[in-house]
Amino acid sequence: MKKLVLSLVALLVLVNFTYANTDFTGGIKKNAIASLVVGIKSENMGLKRNCIYFAGKYRIDEATDALIAELNKTDNAKLKVLIALSLYMIGNEEGIDAVYKLANKENDNYVKRMANAIIDEYNNNKSTNYASVSK
Repeated sequence: MKKLVLSLVALLVLVNFTYANTDFTGGIKKNAIASLVVGIKSENMGLKRNCIYFAGKYRIDEATDALIAELNKTDNAKLKVLIALSLYMIGNEEGIDAVYKLANKENDNYVKRMANAIIDEYNNNKSTNYASVSK
């Protein structure tokens, strides 16, 4: 009986050391990003807004394509502004370009004003960063 208990403990210790050195975060991160992109494409408006917000907050570059697609698809003014803000937070050039296009083609004054404000903020930050580097 003692040999059985000792062999089980040894097996558990061996399994623990084997998996302790394994990094599961890459797989978890891929699944989390995939879930975030699915949420951005969702029909559930609450889920969609939260996923858009978190994509920008955590600067998930992989969500840029889904955000741009949703920006071009939606008619909801508040959602467009939220997407534009998230694209600004991510900072991807494709996303910033989509915000520029939104500011130029949008008919809704609220969306146009907010997109222009986001672009102005981006340009101000960009020029400030260049100025500080050149000093």
